[in-house]
Amino acid sequence: MAGSMASRRRWLVAVVVLAVVVLALGFAAGRWVRSPAQQAADAAGPGPTLLTVAVESRPLTAQVVTRGTVAAGVENPITAPAASGGAAVVTRVAVAVGQEVGPGQVLAEVSGRPVFALAGVTPAYRDLRPGYEGDDVRQLQQDLADMGFDPGAIDGVFGAPTKTAVESFYQSIGYPAPSAGEADEQQERQAAAGVRQAQWAVEDAQTALSEAAEALRKAQAAKAQADWAATANPDPTAAQAAAAQAELVETAERTVRQAQTALERAQRQSAEAQTDQAETSARTGPMVPLGEYAFIPSFPARVTSLPAQVGAAAPMPLLTLASGQLQASGTVNPSQAALLTVGQPVAVLLEAGDVQATGQVASLEVIADPGSAAGSSQIVVTPDGDWPAEFWGQNVRLTIDGGSTEGAELVVPVSALFASADGSTRLTVVTDGKTTDLVVTVGLTANGYAAVRPASGQLRAGDQVAVSADNAPGGG
Repeated sequence: MAGSMASRRRWLVAVVVLAVVVLALGFAAGRWVRSPAQQAADAAGPGPTLLTVAVESRPLTAQVVTRGTVAAGVENPITAPAASGGAAVVTRVAVAVGQEVGPGQVLAEVSGRPVFALAGVTPAYRDLRPGYEGDDVRQLQQDLADMGFDPGAIDGVFGAPTKTAVESFYQSIGYPAPSAGEADEQQERQAAAGVRQAQWAVEDAQTALSEAAEALRKAQAAKAQADWAATANPDPTAAQAAAAQAELVETAERTVRQAQTALERAQRQSAEAQTDQAETSARTGPMVPLGEYAFIPSFPARVTSLPAQVGAAAPMPLLTLASGQLQASGTVNPSQAALLTVGQPVAVLLEAGDVQATGQVASLEVIADPGSAAGSSQIVVTPDGDWPAEFWGQNVRLTIDGGSTEGAELVVPVSALFASADGSTRLTVVTDGKTTDLVVTVGLTANGYAAVRPASGQLRAGDQVAVSADNAPGGG
């Protein structure tokens, strides 16, 4: 009896254990096995949601931030002097890219002759020779005076003082001043010889006149004695002697008149020779050949390109100088350009060294280059005053104030706005889970936000507006 009871208990325990195992297996199967419908339901997501943000009340400021490269406003190509009897070969390069240069500084040497730049708005177009006149000569005279070489009056006339100043300038940079030319120098030598000959003729005529005058004086004295003798002794012989002496006086007077005429002619010829010599001298002497100099609008200037290489043929151009006021050039996209106008203030920052300055928008033009982004515009910023020298050639940050609202406005993210079928702009106000579309007028838009005013109804700071209704009923 006891044995059968023990057997029944073991059998009951076994049945219970088996039931537990079966239940566990069923539960596991329910956890891991999904019907197609259940799988689709699981993949559908957590259900519709609506993202909202609060309406703000604050001033809205539009700010455009872009990058710009600083350079001078004017590019000045410098050409090499023409070769004389050979090839134009670069024999020296005296500057480097990025180097600042001043007026009269030797930039390079071509076929043994210097190339330098001077300040002037009238471009170089001819040799500057003695005797020339014009605005280019006046610019040369002003440059010489500024460099410490006295050209005399700054009157635009290349005269003797300017020649002296030119010669002194060339000596200061270590080169002989070029001559106006062998032909002119030969003419000057001939003119000088003519002056000497004319002076000799004047001296000879003066001597002849002096001798004739002395002969006349003696003849007049002899005639006076003969007249006295004829008066004191009425003798035919004395009368004849007085008459003969009178003829001698007349002859001496004619000789004096002829000598006087010869002297006057010699003096005129001497004056003409001196005038010719002065005119010839005015055309000769030190000059500044075209190609050795160039005029650029202003200094200081910097070398921006330098293709010239020692030993190679002189390229065209030999080098390029940038001069004038520094400015920054950058690019803005269409939405940024819409916020900008000429004259707006600009904050300029060179991050390296935290160097700051200010400027203003000088120009804003759509870029026509097809390689640029569609609708992009080039912005040029000019300085207020002088920018630091560290800005030259650097990439700087440009921050432009594109305008702001007058005081606090209701501000919402741009993503909260949408266009309705009737063309109005709306936003969705969410109150206690309920949505209401509200027509608004949009003001300033900046930095992803827009200032709005309700066209009808009410909108207050703190109201919740939908910024994403993709999962909302109806698709938002």
